[in-house]
Amino acid sequence: MQLFVIPDSLNQKGNLVTGRLGREDGTLLFYKDKPIIFTFDLDTKADILIPESLEDIYPLIEEAVVRYFVSGH
Repeated sequence: MQLFVIPDSLNQKGNLVTGRLGREDGTLLFYKDKPIIFTFDLDTKADILIPESLEDIYPLIEEAVVRYFVSGH
């Protein structure tokens, strides 16, 4: 499964961006009935924070966030 950052879900406060992940068409996805959310540090471009309940899919989240913010969407 490949995840994608949902641009309409992004909210920025200072250097931190929070958002949700889903399908390429913008459909929001859930993991164990919880939204797939993240917080990303724009300054370091390295720190991705997620709820503990999403740790099992962290590699998928990391790939999507890095692809969007570091590799240019």
